[in-house]
Amino acid sequence: MKKYLFLSLGLLLMQACSHEVYNNEPYLKTTNLQEKKVAILPVEVEYTGRWPKDYTEQKKRTMEETESISIQNMLYSEYLYHSTNPGKKQKPTELINVDQVNSRLRNLNISTRNSWAMSADSLGKLLGADLVIRIRVKKNRIMSDVESLGVGIATSIFNKAMEKDNVGGIGSSVSKTYSINCEVTLSDVNNHTVVSRLTKSSDADWKYSPDEVIKYCTRRIVSKGAIYGK
Repeated sequence: MKKYLFLSLGLLLMQACSHEVYNNEPYLKTTNLQEKKVAILPVEVEYTGRWPKDYTEQKKRTMEETESISIQNMLYSEYLYHSTNPGKKQKPTELINVDQVNSRLRNLNISTRNSWAMSADSLGKLLGADLVIRIRVKKNRIMSDVESLGVGIATSIFNKAMEKDNVGGIGSSVSKTYSINCEVTLSDVNNHTVVSRLTKSSDADWKYSPDEVIKYCTRRIVSKGAIYGK
């Protein structure tokens, strides 16, 4: 009996890890999401780590806010593209245009950065949404692409030399440019319930850019999350 229990738990764990996206099945079985309005909130972006000396605090803040709107639009575009071929279990919802979301917030004197400090539920109610999507991205910069390329080449040469002597080499992580943490949460405005969630940590380097890491997260929540927008 114990053997089968451990096997079942193992299979469930493997399934959860492979899917990466959590969907709240009890909520989905008891809640009708048909035609619910969904707002994608401005994305919370934080830059940390080693940045060039000419990157002042104000410049970083401006870049964070610019990337916030860029990722928000990226996710919106992904939902529109996916709407023609949704998953079998995904529920149809009405996606509020992100331009309307941002315009409404500006009219309420809520800046992009100020929206990050507000609760998703309160923002959703101001926007007339039933569900909201909040993304948090933390980008820890380690080195530039040029430095990463140099380290990557040096590592490759060193590892080839070590292979001849049957000695272990250096892992590719030494050439990473960024460590990126991405969290995407779809929640119900009225009862604070998490409907879908993706949490992903990944490294970027000169071959695999931070934008590609973030795009992977947006595509994953769109294709594997509980809803599709139209």
